[in-house]
Amino acid sequence: MKNKLNILLLALISAMITGAACTRKLSVQSGLIPNSSKTGFEIKSGDSVSIRDVNKKVLRSFYDTYGEMRGTSWFRSANGFTVSFKNYGMLNTIFYKENGVVETEIHSYSADKLPQRVQQFVQARFYDYTINHVTEVHKNEATAYYVQIEDASNIKTLKVVEDEFEIVETLVKR
Repeated sequence: MKNKLNILLLALISAMITGAACTRKLSVQSGLIPNSSKTGFEIKSGDSVSIRDVNKKVLRSFYDTYGEMRGTSWFRSANGFTVSFKNYGMLNTIFYKENGVVETEIHSYSADKLPQRVQQFVQARFYDYTINHVTEVHKNEATAYYVQIEDASNIKTLKVVEDEFEIVETLVKR
């Protein structure tokens, strides 16, 4: 039960990221971050469903991309289905439309999996910080990286899109 709640919480956070971060060109927007009440989005949780109840087109699309995956959790969403699973140390959440087309992909992982060009981009600007965690969002052929960085007194979340970044959250350590 606890695992299902964690998956559902991840799906909710993912939906917030998707709604807040992804536009056609993923232009940098201020104040839009995962878990932020500033987003103004109302998130409704999907119902957990058995794999037997998932649309065949969605399953075919999933299997064509990821193959047979153990530990998947499927949910019914307003526009189709959502699946969450772990693969190679990444927590993945994929949103599918009813016709099997991927609407949004969200990958959550540690700093060592961050593409080198993004890592260099962040470290060149925040050389005193350590990269802790990354949430990568794909939508409409665009990618946004939410990169959590930390120094001795602050934790920041950066939104990196192509060659632009924005600090979307700053927390002061006590």
